[in-house]
Amino acid sequence: MQAVRARLATLDAERALLPLLEDQDFMVLSEQQLATENIRSEIFLVHGASENIQKLQKQPPAKINQSFTKIILVMEEGQSFDFPALRQLRIDHFIFRSDLSSGFLNTVWQELRQKEQDETYLSLSSELNQQYETLKKELEAKLSEKSKNIIESRKQIFEINNRVEVLRKSLYSTTEVKSLAEAEASLNDLLVKFGMITWFKILRHDEFEKFDADIKQQFDSTTYSSKITIGDELFHLYFFKGDKRVFRKNDTNYFNKLTEALEINLNRYNNLLSLQKNERLFDLAFHSSPHPIIIIDKGYNVYQANLAAEKHSEEGENLKCHQLLFGSNKPCPGCHLGTRFEIQKDIKTYAVQSNKFSNSLDTENNYWIHLYEDISEQKALETKFQQTAKLSEVGLISSSIAHELNNPLGGILSYLQIMKMELPNTHPFQQDIEVLTEAALRMKKHIEDLLFFSRKEDVIKLEKVNLTDIFEKNLDLLQMQLKKEHLVVSFTQEQPLLHEISVLHFRNLIHLVFQFLLHKLRLKRQNKSNFSGVVEVKISQDPGNSYLSFNSNLGPHDLRMNSNDLSLITLEKSVLDQGFQLVITEPQPGWMQVLIKLPNKY
Repeated sequence: MQAVRARLATLDAERALLPLLEDQDFMVLSEQQLATENIRSEIFLVHGASENIQKLQKQPPAKINQSFTKIILVMEEGQSFDFPALRQLRIDHFIFRSDLSSGFLNTVWQELRQKEQDETYLSLSSELNQQYETLKKELEAKLSEKSKNIIESRKQIFEINNRVEVLRKSLYSTTEVKSLAEAEASLNDLLVKFGMITWFKILRHDEFEKFDADIKQQFDSTTYSSKITIGDELFHLYFFKGDKRVFRKNDTNYFNKLTEALEINLNRYNNLLSLQKNERLFDLAFHSSPHPIIIIDKGYNVYQANLAAEKHSEEGENLKCHQLLFGSNKPCPGCHLGTRFEIQKDIKTYAVQSNKFSNSLDTENNYWIHLYEDISEQKALETKFQQTAKLSEVGLISSSIAHELNNPLGGILSYLQIMKMELPNTHPFQQDIEVLTEAALRMKKHIEDLLFFSRKEDVIKLEKVNLTDIFEKNLDLLQMQLKKEHLVVSFTQEQPLLHEISVLHFRNLIHLVFQFLLHKLRLKRQNKSNFSGVVEVKISQDPGNSYLSFNSNLGPHDLRMNSNDLSLITLEKSVLDQGFQLVITEPQPGWMQVLIKLPNKY
């Protein structure tokens, strides 16, 4: 049924109230309408007459309360009521008729509006509270689930962080260890501390099977092993857990990564040790070489040099090879990169071996390694060997010439003696004969010397001779060479000194000593071109031996520098072959003494 609505309603018996309601939205109800129709009104004015009260009492209270929001009872002054009857009705306001006005009604309507708003707010608040409670329960459920997820996530994050920390520390530990024993001790402390294992051991391959069988027989526990190769040897990493819980996949993955890292780092360390050893050996060989070794680029710039090369110059770095070794501003004449060649610097000759090599640190440029070997002594030896060959030929020729001249010279001397005897002493030819005889005797003496030095003595023939006379004869033969080389010899021995010796070998010995001294003089002149040599010779004896001493200003004597000296080698061999003794000393700075001891008996 459609509801009949109005802001204000009254019964038809109360038309006396209509003048007050002219400006209001109202409706007048009959008793039948009140009973049958669906009425909705905010204010219901009821006159306090008894018949109106009776009409209302006939209606069900629920319908009255449902139809009207507020019921106002309008009373006349001095009117009496049956209050027990009024208790059945829900009267909201009691007002005298004289007090009834539009303002009063507006006030009631405002109260109604306020009540409606309050009810609306209350209803909305109740609805919101229900929604809030529902939302609260949903949020609490989600929060609880979220908290569980967060706790689980935190546990996972903690486990991950813990695993990452273990991995980080173990990887760092593997980079610090230098042996398998150190690795075993370090990883034992680390893995046990984090509760991943009970203990850890590294085993050789030949020990692993027996050890694994013994562990499984004695303990009902969880184990895991992995293989590691260090150099050419195979080892096993053994992870032991003191309970029956199997290792998780993350644990075995970690063990495999740890094995791989340990293998890489130990092999790297071993390779580094080998590389450092090889580098030290290379540096030792490179810098201990007596020959200059340098590495240069195509512009002759020195990339690296050994100590033998660096001592040639004190100018510092960024030098070219010719500046470092020879102090020259131009490349050496005859220099050919990548080949073997010789270069001449002053009186020295160097053999240079140039080889190209690749530098892994600089692949864009080419480099060459040069080995400089001083072959001046070798060149001098070659020259001496050539000279010796020539002298050998000259000896043969001089021997032949001496034999050819010796026979006619004997005849010449005989005829000169015959002529001298046949002519009177006052004959004018006597003086010429004397001059010719002296010249022939000098020639005979030189021929005998030539025959003496060209003679070969297979068996040593000992003769008791005056050492002073033999030395003076040799000195006479060497005078021209000594003057040419500016070597002054001082010998003032007057007392004859007899010694049983091979004259040929002794004269050869004297010759070799002077050849050695002349060689030392030439070496001196490499640094001092105007240097003059002085040699003081003394021959002395004691009851058991004779001594031949040569004291000269040709020192010092360096055994390392003279190891390839042919003159010294020849002299030493000659002395030793004859059973003599040779001693070279430095009596004072810059001087050298060659002392030869001649035993009385060989």
